[in-house]
Amino acid sequence: MDNGFLLHLANRSCPDNQGVRLVGYAYIAGGDEILFGAVNGAFQRRLVVAKTMFIFESTGVLPMSKNRIFPVRAVTSALCFCGLFGAFSASLFAGDQGKDEGKNSAPDAELFCGLEHDGLSCETTTQAVHNVYSAYARRRFCTLTTEAARFACLNEAEDDRWIAVGNCLNSTDHTCFSDAYEEALEAQQLCAEQFDARLEVCDALGEDRYDPMPDPADFVDPAEIGGSVDANPYFPLVRGTVWVYEGEGEIVTVTVTGETKQILGVTCAVVRDVVEADGELVEDTFDWYAQDLEGNVWYFGEIARNYEDGELVDLEGSWKAGVHGAKIGVLMPNAPQRGAVYRQEFLLGEAEDMAEVLKLNGTATTPAAACTDDCLVTLEYTPVEPDAAEHKYYAPGIGMIMEVDPETDEPIIELVEITTLP
Repeated sequence: MDNGFLLHLANRSCPDNQGVRLVGYAYIAGGDEILFGAVNGAFQRRLVVAKTMFIFESTGVLPMSKNRIFPVRAVTSALCFCGLFGAFSASLFAGDQGKDEGKNSAPDAELFCGLEHDGLSCETTTQAVHNVYSAYARRRFCTLTTEAARFACLNEAEDDRWIAVGNCLNSTDHTCFSDAYEEALEAQQLCAEQFDARLEVCDALGEDRYDPMPDPADFVDPAEIGGSVDANPYFPLVRGTVWVYEGEGEIVTVTVTGETKQILGVTCAVVRDVVEADGELVEDTFDWYAQDLEGNVWYFGEIARNYEDGELVDLEGSWKAGVHGAKIGVLMPNAPQRGAVYRQEFLLGEAEDMAEVLKLNGTATTPAAACTDDCLVTLEYTPVEPDAAEHKYYAPGIGMIMEVDPETDEPIIELVEITTLP
C-alpha cells in the first residue's frame, strides 16, 4: 500500500451476511495501520484512521468471533468493495493476520461480493482499487462532490458533538449529555438526507463538473435593462422596480436599486430583499444579479444580514462567486424549457439552490397581478434543506407573483403591490 486513496463502502451489492455491508469511508495510506473492529459479529460504528474518527451510517455484518481486530495494512487482498466505485470479489483477509486477545489466528471466513460492476473485471489488489477509484473520479464529478460533502457534514457533526460534550462537562444540567447525543443523531440523519438529495441532483444534471466561467463581454450594462436592452420576461431587472409580497405574517420588499457591484469582472445589479415579521426586521439582503446578452439572469452572490429582536445575529446564507469555491448560477433563463433543471447558486454545503421548470402555462391570481395560462411555474429547492421546497409562479413582464407550498397547494407569499421608483 504505497499510495493513499479514498474508498467508499456501500451496502448496494453485497449479499446479506456475505460481505461488508457499510456506508462510509476508509482512507488507506501506506505505512498507517488502520483498524477495523468487530464486536459480536457486527462492525462498530466508528473507524479510527490516523487519529481521525469516521462515522458510518449503518452497521454491517462480519462472521467472525467476538473482539477480533484485524490490521488492514498487513493485508494484500483487503476488502469487499461494493457500490459507487465498482464491486469486487476479494478475500477480506489474506493469511494469518488476525489478532484475538494478543494471539494470532486466521479469520473465520472469506467474504465475497459481486464479480463485476460496470464492466470492470474482478481484481484483488489495492492498486486495482486505486486505479478504479481514479477512473471513476475522472468522470463522476457530481457524485464524488456529493461524497465529499457528506464526509464534511459527518465530520462537522462529530466536531459539534465533542464541543457539546466539553460544554456538558462544565454544566450541572443532567440532560446535557442526552441532549448532545440526540442533536448528534439528528445532525447525522441530516447528512444522510442531504446526501440522497444531492444524488438526485446528480441524476438530473449528470456527472460533469459544475464550473461556469463568466466572460464579462457576455453581460449587459444593468443600467440599460428595460431601455436599449430587453429585460428577462420572468425576472425583469429594471432599475426602480419594487415588488411587495405578504404571507405567513411576513412582508417581503424586493427593490432593484440603482447600485452595481463588480464580481469576476462582471457588472452586477444590486437587488435589496427586506423581510419583516410583526413590524420587526428579520432579514436584509443584497443580491447580485447580472443579465447576459441572451437575456438569462445569473446569480453572483448575496450578503445576507439576519436579525433577531432588532440585533444582527449572523450573515448565514451569504456567498460571493469566486470566493471559497462559490460559483454563479442561472437564476432565470430567458426562454425556460419544460423539464429543465438548473443550479441557481453553488457554494457546497452553504448555497445550493436548484430549480426545475414544471410548466409554462400556469394560472395564478394575486392582489397585484395575475396570469392565465402563461405563468412560468417552477419547483425550487435545495439539497442543504431536503425538506424545503416551493412552487413559484412567474408572470411575464412582472416577475414572481406567488410562492406555493407543494404539499398543501396553499400560498406562502403573494404579490400585493408592484411600483416603479422615480
